[in-house]
Amino acid sequence: MAAKSKSSKLPIFLVSGKSPAKNPGGYAAYAHNLAKVFLELEHSVYIIAQGPEPSIESTEIGEEHVVSSPI
Repeated sequence: MAAKSKSSKLPIFLVSGKSPAKNPGGYAAYAHNLAKVFLELEHSVYIIAQGPEPSIESTEIGEEHVVSSPI
């Protein structure tokens, strides 16, 4: 059986209260480690996190989308 290419695998979306790429402690550490596992399995990984300013950044653990929130 041929191996699936990265493009044929389902993309993975992880939601984290804070940036696992910039603050990988506490519960964000779980998202950080989970993202690394999915990358090793050749999935595309997208992380949605809360932060002071909205941004999109490519990180070593996937594409991080930061959304601002008043809370």
